[in-house]
Amino acid sequence: MKHIIIGTAGHIDHGKTTLVKALTGRSTDRLQEEIKRGISIDLGFTYFDLQSGIRAGVVDVPGHERFIKNMLAGACGIDLVLLTVAANEGIKPQTIEHIDILSYLNIKKSLIVLTKASIADEILIEIITDDIREKTAGTCFENAEIITVDSLSGHGIPELIKYIEKAAAEVPPRNITATPRLSIDRIFSLKGFGTVVTGTLAEGRLSSDDDICVYPAGVKAKIRGIQVHDEQVDTAYAGQRIAINLSNIKTGELRRGHVLARTGALKSSRFLDVKLNIVGHAQRGLRFWERVRLYLGAAQLLARVVLVDTDVLEAGNSAYAQLRLEETIAVAKGDPFVIRRYSPMETIGGGVVLDPCAPKHAKLSSDQLAMLSAMELGGDTETLRKEQETDELRERTLALLETYHSKHNMSMGVNKEEIRSKLNTGYKKAEFEVFLKAMEAEKLIEIHGGNILSLHGYKASFTPQQLEAKETIEGKLLESGLMPTPIADLISGGTQYTEVLNVLMGKSVVLLDSLTVLHTDFYENAKARAADFISKNGSITVSQFRDIMKSNRKYAMIMLDNFDSQKFTKRLGDVRVLC
Repeated sequence: MKHIIIGTAGHIDHGKTTLVKALTGRSTDRLQEEIKRGISIDLGFTYFDLQSGIRAGVVDVPGHERFIKNMLAGACGIDLVLLTVAANEGIKPQTIEHIDILSYLNIKKSLIVLTKASIADEILIEIITDDIREKTAGTCFENAEIITVDSLSGHGIPELIKYIEKAAAEVPPRNITATPRLSIDRIFSLKGFGTVVTGTLAEGRLSSDDDICVYPAGVKAKIRGIQVHDEQVDTAYAGQRIAINLSNIKTGELRRGHVLARTGALKSSRFLDVKLNIVGHAQRGLRFWERVRLYLGAAQLLARVVLVDTDVLEAGNSAYAQLRLEETIAVAKGDPFVIRRYSPMETIGGGVVLDPCAPKHAKLSSDQLAMLSAMELGGDTETLRKEQETDELRERTLALLETYHSKHNMSMGVNKEEIRSKLNTGYKKAEFEVFLKAMEAEKLIEIHGGNILSLHGYKASFTPQQLEAKETIEGKLLESGLMPTPIADLISGGTQYTEVLNVLMGKSVVLLDSLTVLHTDFYENAKARAADFISKNGSITVSQFRDIMKSNRKYAMIMLDNFDSQKFTKRLGDVRVLC
C-alpha cells in the first residue's frame, strides 16, 4: 500500500490548524502555550483516512516567522502540501517565505486552500484569487487548484477532500526497498518505555528488533517498538509518520536532525557539494564565504558558502557551490535543502546535494565542474571519481574517433552514444558525460551540438569524387525549385551519391518523407508562402497550397504533412492553420 504525508503551510492565523481539524476531526495543537495563545509553535501530527484506503500522515506546521525552523523540520517529508491563504487577508510575507521554502523541497503535489470564506465577499475572494495566481507563478504552486472553504461551517470541505483524494492518488510511491532512512524531528521519553523519536520514514522499511545507527554521531541502538498513528506495528514503510521506541540510547544523546539508518549506510561529513539557487526577489545576492543557516531534513546547521565558479551569486541565479558546515551531518545524494541568511533571518534559496562527502575545495577545474554537472544529471559519485583517474579509456576513445574519421571523412563526427557502446565500460550516461567533458577541456575532442564527437580540430572534407556527387545533387535540387525531388533520382549514380546525400541531410537538404527531399532554401521559401497565405486568410487547403507552389496535389500533400510533423502547421479537417 502507498503511504503519503500531507502537510500544511501558510501565514500565521490563516487557518492551518482549524483546517486540519475540519478534515480529520482532531486538533494538532498539543502544547499548553499553543492552546492558550491559539497559535501553533511546534509541529503537530495526526492522520487522515482517505476513501482509497490510504491513511495519510498529516503534519501541521507553525506559521509564525519566529518558528520557521520548526516549520522546516516538518516540511522535509511532505508529499502533498495544503497552502492556506485567508480569504479576508490574502497572501502575506510569511506565505511568500513558505512558498519559497516548499519550492526547494521536492514537493510532489500542492493545493491552495482559501480559508475563512465566510468573512469575505465574492469580489474580495476574486481579487485575492487573482493575486494568488500572480504571486505563485513560477513556483510549485503555479498550476495548483484553488479551493475556497470555511473550516468552521464546513463549507467547501467535501470539495477539498475530493481534490486531496485525486492529488494523493497521483503522488508517486516511495521506494520501500531502499536502505531505510529517517530524519528525527521529535525526541522525548515515556515512563516505562524510555527514549522515543518521531519522524517521516523517507525510504525503505524499519521493523521491531532492527539494529540501527544514529548519524552523524555513529551511536548504535535497537528498535524496541514502532507506532504508526498511535497503533503498534511490526514494520513501518517509507512515507509513514512513525514513532520509534529505542533502547541502548538516552534522549540526551539525540537531537532534532539526527538520522536513523543502518550501520554503514551513511557517512558523516562537513563538506557538501551542491547545486544552489537564489530566489528572484532576494534583497541581494549571496557572497563567497557568506555565513548561512542550512536546513536539511529536520536538521538546522550553520555553514559557509564557497561559490566555486563565481564570487557573487545574484538573485534569481544558480551555481555550483560547496557548503562548509560548522558541524558534521549525514545526508544522501539528491537530498533537497533550504538556506536562510544568518542575519537577518530570511529565506534566500535552496538546492540539492550532489556530493554528500565532498573533498574540501574552492575554485574548480573545468573537469571537476563537469563532474558536478554529471552528478546533477544522476551520475554515481564514486564511479565518477574513479572515472576521472582513467587514462587507458582516453586512448581507446581517441582511437575510435580516429578510425571513424578515416572511414567517414564527410561526417562532422559520431554520436557519443555509439562511442559509449563500443567502449563497453558499463558507465551511465551522466558518468560518461564527465569523462567527455574532461577530454574536451584538455582539447583532445570536440562536442558538437551536445551529441556529436570528433577529434579536436577535425574538419569534415570531400574527396574530388564526393565533391562531384555533392555538386550534382545540389544542382538537381536547385533546378527542381519548389518541386520535391524523389531520392531515387539523386542516388542513381551509386553508393557514393547515397553517402553524400546522407551527409547533406539537415544542411542543404530537407527530408520531406521517406522518398522525397527538397533543397533547404526552397523548403524555407515554401514555409514562408504558406505562413503568409494562412496569416491573410486564416487557413489553407491542399488545393490552395498546390496552386501557390505550382505543383501537383501529391507533392502538396507531402509538404503539408511534413509541416504538420514539424509543428509548423496543424490540420483541422480539410484545412491547415499555423501552430
